[in-house]
Amino acid sequence: GAIAGIVDVTERKRLEERYHTMVRTAMDGFWLTDAKGKFLDVNDSYCALTGYTREELLGMSVTDVEASERPEETARHIERIKQIGYDRFETRHRGKDGRIIDIEVSTNFTDVEGGRFFVFLRDITERKQAEKTLKESQHDLSHAQAVARIGSWRLDIRRNELLWTDETYRLFGIPKGTPMTYEKFLAAVHPEDRQYVDQKWQAALR
Repeated sequence: GAIAGIVDVTERKRLEERYHTMVRTAMDGFWLTDAKGKFLDVNDSYCALTGYTREELLGMSVTDVEASERPEETARHIERIKQIGYDRFETRHRGKDGRIIDIEVSTNFTDVEGGRFFVFLRDITERKQAEKTLKESQHDLSHAQAVARIGSWRLDIRRNELLWTDETYRLFGIPKGTPMTYEKFLAAVHPEDRQYVDQKWQAALR
């Protein structure tokens, strides 16, 4: 004789199909790794980002693409995430052609099947370049104003917050980075000029 058991796996199959659809169509890169960082699954977006094929990546691990941390640092980082359960951070990856890619990582760890990391990865190279360009522009402005002894500021009207350049702080003799408001600015104006400056200020706001 024989004894047979039948298990309905319809819901499990449905969840697996939903998972694969989500991963396959995601605009961001995706990994599934084991507890040590070996790739178990990757999506097309990450392959396109790095230039590796899926087959190549499935024979690799996190340390093979990580460009900001040494292998031992990555191992310690993995252990910290396993303790906390999740993390979000910026790092850099190395593509197949050697180019460096700025990446924002969002990862969750689940303690099943020996441990699994679900990782989404976003290419932030353009954003980092824009930040670098802005920082360089701000440095150039600060240097030019220091040479010319000219300061400038911007006003957030809703917050009543003044944003001063470094040279403006120096001209007024106020420590750099001191949070500024209109009232603080007016208090720094010579008493004999205060009413005149206030009138011009109010007219400009109107």
